Amino acid sequence: MIKQVLLLLLAGVPLACASDYYVDCNYGSNGNPGTSQQQAWRTLLEVGISSFQPGDTINLRRDCTWNETLTPPSSGSSGALIKIDSYGNGKPPHLTGYLPIAAQWWTQVGATNVWASTLYSATSGIAGVVQCGIRDFYCLTQAPSQLEYVRFGQVWGTAQSSEAALSQDRDFWYDSTNYVLYVYSAGGNPASHYATVAPIALSGGSLLNLTNVSWLEIQHLQLDWFDAYGVQVQGASDHLWLANMAADSEVENGAVPLGFYVHPSGTPVDIHLYNTDANMNYAGYRFDGCGSGGCGFEIKNCRAYANRAYGILDNVQGAVSYDYCHLYANNLATALTVDTSGTPGPAAGVHNVTAETPPWVRLWQRWPAYTSVTYDDPGLVLYSDSYINALLPIMSAKSIPLSIAVVTGGSYSQSIVGEVQGWINAGWDVNAHSISHEYWNPPAASCGVSGPFPVPCHAFENLQYIGSIASSVTLNVTHPAAGHATLTVVSSPDDPAADINWDLTPAAPGQTSNGLDTLGGILYTLQQRGVFSVSMDGNAKSTARSISLANVTNMDVVSSAMNLDLDETQMETEEMSWAKAWMNLNLTGLPVQRVYVMPGVMRIR
Repeated sequence: MIKQVLLLLLAGVPLACASDYYVDCNYGSNGNPGTSQQQAWRTLLEVGISSFQPGDTINLRRDCTWNETLTPPSSGSSGALIKIDSYGNGKPPHLTGYLPIAAQWWTQVGATNVWASTLYSATSGIAGVVQCGIRDFYCLTQAPSQLEYVRFGQVWGTAQSSEAALSQDRDFWYDSTNYVLYVYSAGGNPASHYATVAPIALSGGSLLNLTNVSWLEIQHLQLDWFDAYGVQVQGASDHLWLANMAADSEVENGAVPLGFYVHPSGTPVDIHLYNTDANMNYAGYRFDGCGSGGCGFEIKNCRAYANRAYGILDNVQGAVSYDYCHLYANNLATALTVDTSGTPGPAAGVHNVTAETPPWVRLWQRWPAYTSVTYDDPGLVLYSDSYINALLPIMSAKSIPLSIAVVTGGSYSQSIVGEVQGWINAGWDVNAHSISHEYWNPPAASCGVSGPFPVPCHAFENLQYIGSIASSVTLNVTHPAAGHATLTVVSSPDDPAADINWDLTPAAPGQTSNGLDTLGGILYTLQQRGVFSVSMDGNAKSTARSISLANVTNMDVVSSAMNLDLDETQMETEEMSWAKAWMNLNLTGLPVQRVYVMPGVMRIR
């Protein structure tokens, strides 16, 4: 009898002494031990700061929403995985950057149209200074260092640089020192005026962050509204099984967001994705990291729909295989489906759903598009007009509202005027895609790439007088009146090669340029003087208008090499005004009322 009891005890108790932990966003408390449903933790932060043993399971309550990053802190082992799963009834545990702010958490700033809401309190670690009671406003357990996006109803807002700059509906500014979001609302409380105001919290981060952890099984999670990564694998993380989860961003943040991302710093060899969705991201699944001994990344029974670029991007020499998958309508940026990419790209199994097969749906409804499909750069890129002409029958057959963005000052703009007029006559939407094709929102914090576009730090770099006559050479840029600019250089003792008095005012469309109204013209003419050393920022465009140079006064270009910047206000005004004049001169049938769109921080919103 004693022997039988001992056997039962051994059978009922795992040798590894594995434990179950529970997290409940509604009824839990971080003061609990987390070891039962009745004594559950409340926040995912508590998971991240705890330690777990191989074989442990972390259970997240269904019908719960967290505006937090889930960062598993511990690794399992080959014989005893650490598992993260759901419990209870209802929808999957929901990790999201979408943070709707209720009416009671807004405060009017004086007698203005500016309203403020505190997103995080350093003393209580909560959003909106709420006490994190049962079913209260979601709590932020980490201070947002930045907010790139705020959604006002169904429309993205416009980020401003200060509270004083808030001047029209959907303007917002985030005070990252005090964690306060300021918005402009001409109709009273923002929650009433816009129906919903929701910043995308956790900006620049991941919803599920796997760093230096291995032997994990994670499933039954819903991840959405992130502007960077749904799931990010980095560092020494390896041996991962991710199943039954969706990573659907819905935020248009350039070359991110990514649904499932293996970071290039990582060295994994063994990752498995089963029954997952990665929809409405920039790329659904992207693999940039791989261990030196060869990798085997498996995607099985997964879906990737409507990603701006690719469904699966394999940048680790064919280490990814996918089978029983359905990839559809990816590479939306071009309106031509390209579901996979990479060198040589992922290996397709034999059971995948045939390309271009629409998903089965139980119910559907056609909604008016908020934006149309746009094709850029006819007038700048040779043969773009021919490509568009080939697209038009496809767009007509599918009733897709194609918008054609013509570069009004491009090398080929004048040669395609007849075609552009034909597009207008046929009823297609034609708009201007700037003169210079300059993607810059100065002043830039650093050189490099912001989202999908290159960002220069300056217009000109390392400008310096290298002549031998003058000991003092000063440069000035002024804008004496709207639409006019001058650049002057004065030398002493006088060096005729250094003396400049240039009118940077651009010629009107159809008139002959003086050669100094573009950055390229300025650069060439300065270099021809033979007494100046100067280069253009590697990301700046030579066709950008020199009238957009920022004002400078008595800049000393003898003592050290100096930089010249562009002035965003000048550039935007000039580019839009000149483009409108070009279209009025060359085209007919244009609408009287025009809409001007200037992407903020070089993102299409």
